[in-house]
Formats: sequence, structure tokens, C-alpha cells
Amino acid sequence: MRLKKPLNTILLLFLITQIAFAQNDLVDAKYIPATSYTVKDGLPSNIIQDLVQDENGLLWLATQEGLSRFDSSEFINFSKDKSDPFSLPDVLVEDMILMPNGQLWMSIYEVGITVFDQKTYKAQSIKNTQSNLFQLPNNNLFGIDKDQNNNTWFSLYGEGIYQWNTEEEKFYKHLSTDENAWLTSNKTFEIMVDKKNRLWICSIDSKVYLYDIDTGLSKEFNFSTVANDPLSSPIYGFAESKNGEIYAGGYSGVFKYNEISEKFENVVSVSMIAKFYEGERKTARRIMMDSKDNLWIGTTSSLLQYSNNTLNRILFYENEEILDDKWTLKSIIEGFDGNIWLGTKGKGLIKVSSDWQRYNVSFSSINEDIEYRRASQSENNIWLVHESSKIDQYKYSNGQLVFKNRISSPLGEGQPLIDIVYQDEPGIIWISSLLGINKLNIISGELSTVLNDKERKLGAVKYFYRDEK
Repeated sequence: MRLKKPLNTILLLFLITQIAFAQNDLVDAKYIPATSYTVKDGLPSNIIQDLVQDENGLLWLATQEGLSRFDSSEFINFSKDKSDPFSLPDVLVEDMILMPNGQLWMSIYEVGITVFDQKTYKAQSIKNTQSNLFQLPNNNLFGIDKDQNNNTWFSLYGEGIYQWNTEEEKFYKHLSTDENAWLTSNKTFEIMVDKKNRLWICSIDSKVYLYDIDTGLSKEFNFSTVANDPLSSPIYGFAESKNGEIYAGGYSGVFKYNEISEKFENVVSVSMIAKFYEGERKTARRIMMDSKDNLWIGTTSSLLQYSNNTLNRILFYENEEILDDKWTLKSIIEGFDGNIWLGTKGKGLIKVSSDWQRYNVSFSSINEDIEYRRASQSENNIWLVHESSKIDQYKYSNGQLVFKNRISSPLGEGQPLIDIVYQDEPGIIWISSLLGINKLNIISGELSTVLNDKERKLGAVKYFYRDEK
């Protein structure tokens, strides 16, 4: 007789310390295992402004106390050293972009563009080098990106957009004061060059600009929601999916660009976000679309995720504890290996492993110490066995666990611990313990002992199997 694999080996994860499940009391959130790194682990600061990953897989972190390199086990930090003219010119690193030949271009507060050599660890800026690259009119750099022609674009708040031509080693201005200008605002913020070599620019005065770098064609979008108030609905950043879909996040939620209608459509509304914050309005400040089409949204208070037309609040847990989510996301990227890296204001660096979607974890908000020692699954029914041998039944539906029933000590008080539970039919479960094997009718409550052909109790088993019949 050929047997199927044990049904109770379906992967489930339950955090069993300081966690309880209770009827109709599941928190409306998605819980994801994570690893956090702070100054205790070697970071120079718990405030990370930006992060990038180089071709060798190394992470480079822009912090408020200098630059840091992370190889997944050790941080190497770079700061300002008055005795070394080629150290960082200052410590507050705001934005970064990887360039060819092992260069890292950075925006440093009150300095401007700084070029850091990843091999020699030397930094060049207006403080120690004469170059056209360091001659921008101000140092209010809010965005850097590189186009497919190997030219680099800069967003200077209060000025506009500057393009650095690599071959000519000179800047070209795109300013609101230019004749026939396509850019009508100098309050530019984040920028992004997409897969079609188009430059996207957002501004604090509720504008988004689309500039085709190859053709010079442009388009302007107005997100203002209040007449005569250009600051009513600013956009703060962009994201692009693996299929080239463009998203914009800001004060009024998250929008998706329709390439056919050439309009932005609201996909994550203000009200959808507000329901996670007791009705309080929150801004989408940082967004990122990963390779699995999950849209990560950093609000001014915490982290959300939009997937399959559903918005969830993301809560991380580490070492059997839920991490405090009262922090602001400053930067988020997906690594080459699928890991998600988050730079935060206050919580340092957070890593989400590439296999995070394997886990579906549900928590209760009840402050009660309960430990589950066993878990098994039969179709959509989840069976959880307490240390006290009580058994909880949950129904898994639409990504949520819903409490259905509790069976209090079916073998009797003071009896040995239950080792395994298996549901065979809709109203029948099998129980293995040191007492042997019992069959329980969960509808009538009738409990019977399973005997062999010699009328003797069967011994305890590790797994239950069911044949194909």
C-alpha cells in the first residue's frame, strides 16, 4: 500500500512565547521575521538616510554620522578626520548612487556632491578638489539618478534639475527660469530614471514631471487637491515594477501611471492608509516595488505593503518579540539575492530575508502567556496544541486565521502531553500521546481508544499517514 506524505508536515510558523490566539481578536497586520542592526552592532548611527548595494553584494549606508559598509557580518565606518584631507568632508550623508570604476557619489549636507572611491576609501569634494562636478549653485541635493547614456541627474531644491554630461564633464541646467522650460517648479524633490530612459521628478508644490531624455518631450501632472494651494498634495518619491509600471507616493496616497491614458490613478487611497492609524492621515514617504510585485510603502509612522489589491500593515518580529514600529522609513531596496533592506530613522538597518513569504504569522493582542507545543494542518483547518493539552482549532481563510473551537483537555486533566493531532474527517480528529492513540468526535465529544487486533492499546506515534483510498 502506497502512502501519502504526512499531512502535518505542511510548513507553519507560530511564535510561541508571549503569544495567545483568541476568538475574533486577530490583529489586522502582516507579521514578518526580520533581523535588525543598530549602533550596538557597529552602525555609526541608527538614522540611515539612504542605502545601495554594489556589484559585490556589499551594502553602503548613508547615515547621519558618516558612511558605512556592511558585508552581512561586519560594519566598516568612514567619517570626517581633520588630519586626513581625503576623508569625508562632513558626516551627514543624505543620498548616494553607484557609479562606474568603483565610485560612490554622495550628497553630503552643507558640502554637496562628494565622490568616494570604494577601493582607496578616499573622498573628493569641493573641500579638496577643483572640478566642475563640485560647482553646483547650492548643496540642497534631494535626488540623484543615472540615465542609460551614463549621464547623472541631480535635483537641487530651490534651483531645479541639473544634468551632468560624463563625456563633456559639464552640467546642463533644466530650470524653471529657462526660456521654453519644461520644468515649471524649482521645489524639486526625489527623481527617478525608468527603464524607458525617462526622468520622473516630483516637487513639493504637488507637481510631477515626466521628461523623455532621448526625445526631449515632457509632460506635467498636477496633484494639488485644494484650489490656489500648491502645497496641498506633494509627491515624495517613485517606484518602478519589474514590468516597467510607474508608481508615485505622496500626501494623498499611492498612484499608478496609466501609459494608455497618460494619467495617474489612485491605487492606495488616503482612507485605506488611515484605517491603520485610527483614522489619522499619514503620508506615503517612501515606496518600493519588489520583484514579486509587492509594493512596500513607508509612511510617516510605519510600514505598509500593498499586494494583490490588499493593503496590510507590516510588523516585524525578532527573537520572539515584536519590534516597535514607531519609526520612519528613509530608504528601502531589494538586494540581488531577494533580501529586502530597510534604512530607518531610529531603528537602524532592518533585513527581511528573501523567503519571508513562506511565513504566515498571526498574533493576538491579548496579554496572556500561552505556549503552543504542536501545530498541524488539515486542508484549511489549523490545530494548535497547548502545553496544557488544550486544543485550539482555527480556520485559515483569505490570508487570515479565524478561531473556530477550543477542546479543553480531551484526554482528561493531568494526563500526558499530546504529541500530535490529525484531522481525518470533518468531525473526527486522531490524538497521539503516551496513553496511546485516541479518536475524538469533535461534534459529540465522544472519545474512544484505538486498539489493535489483540485488543491492546496502540503505542504513541510521531506522524499520522493516510493512504490514497
